[in-house]
Amino acid sequence: NKASESKEVFDLRDWQIPLGRRFRSLKLWFVLRVYGAARLRDMLRKHMALADKLEAFLKSQPSFEMPFPRVSSLVVFRLAEHPNDVNAALLAALNERGVLLTHTVISGQYFLRVAIGASEGQGEQHVDNLCSLIASCVDLVTKSAL
Repeated sequence: NKASESKEVFDLRDWQIPLGRRFRSLKLWFVLRVYGAARLRDMLRKHMALADKLEAFLKSQPSFEMPFPRVSSLVVFRLAEHPNDVNAALLAALNERGVLLTHTVISGQYFLRVAIGASEGQGEQHVDNLCSLIASCVDLVTKSAL
C-alpha cells in the first residue's frame, strides 16, 4: 500500500521468524506440547475417517470422478464429463455458501479440493452438511450450464 511504499510505517507482515530447520521443528514442538502425541494421533485418525466418509459419498455419485486415491485427509474430485468452467462454477457456488474449497489443475482438467483438518469441532455433521451442499450446488450449476 501507499504507506508501506513511502516508508511511513513498518509492514509487520515482513517481520517474522525465518522458517529454517530449527524454527520449523519448534512449531512442531509447540503442537506436540499443546496436544500431546496421543491426542494428535487421534485427531489425525478422526480427520482421515471424515475424509473417508466424504470420499465414499463422492464415489457413490456417478457424476463425480476422482483422479487418484485419497491421500491423508485431502479429497480431490470434479464433475465428470463437464468442462472446466462448470467445475469452476461449482467451486464458486460452494465458496459463496461459506465452504472454503480450493482447486487445482491436473492434465488440463479443473479439480476441487477439500482438506479436512480443523483442530477441534469438525465432525460428521460438518461432512454430512458438505455432502448435501455439494449435491444441491451440483444441481444448480449443471442446470444453469444447459
